[in-house]
Amino acid sequence: MKFVEAMELGSMVVKPTPGLMMNAANQAGCALGMAAEAKGCTWGDPVPRLDNESDDDYLKRARTTNMELFWPWLAHSVAFPCDCYKHRSSDSDMAKVVIAHLFDEHVFGVKDWTRERFVEFLKSIEPSEFVGIYIDNYQGVVAGADE
Repeated sequence: MKFVEAMELGSMVVKPTPGLMMNAANQAGCALGMAAEAKGCTWGDPVPRLDNESDDDYLKRARTTNMELFWPWLAHSVAFPCDCYKHRSSDSDMAKVVIAHLFDEHVFGVKDWTRERFVEFLKSIEPSEFVGIYIDNYQGVVAGADE
């Protein structure tokens, strides 16, 4: 299942909520959480912090742990399609970080992106063909629950 398809399917049972990958008790989460829910993920405690890891790096890593097991391209570098990157050290980041940023800050935050525009952007960065193995029955835990 493609990411966009999973996100749309997950949005039928997960209340779109910025800044939160997934809160299983409230069935609320972000675009990544909606997609993970559609894939049947289980939710667990966030991953432990690494030695000398900055707050930003920890949140970036912990919030989306294991998502690239389902969609490996989420770990690929993607340019930010907004000017917000000017406040960052780079104009690109992992796709899953860019997705979380757009969902939180633009679809819900300043609301300068419609859901339709967001979906079109996702379609533009998701590979049309997948080379590799999609994991459909992952039995592990996706970190980020109840953040």
